[in-house]
Amino acid sequence: MECTLSFASDPYRYISKRCRDSKTKVFEDYFLLEKTIFFTGAEAAEHFYNPDLFERDSAMPTFLAKTLFGKKGVQGLDSKEHFHVQHEVG
Repeated sequence: MECTLSFASDPYRYISKRCRDSKTKVFEDYFLLEKTIFFTGAEAAEHFYNPDLFERDSAMPTFLAKTLFGKKGVQGLDSKEHFHVQHEVG
């Protein structure tokens, strides 16, 4: 199933609502025609921010990264660069 339109209609609550309705904390679907894993919860956040498990660089389509966050936005930084920005802001 392609979920891009459903996600776009409620971007801030889509994942949590779908997880609640499915009684799960993780699900797989197609977003922008690419297989995507969605997850929620504290444990998921710990995994998501673990630099050994996820790479931010090139994770987002280039056209989206450039228009929403700028070419060097924190969402696309990995390792030391991301850590530095995260602790500088937070």
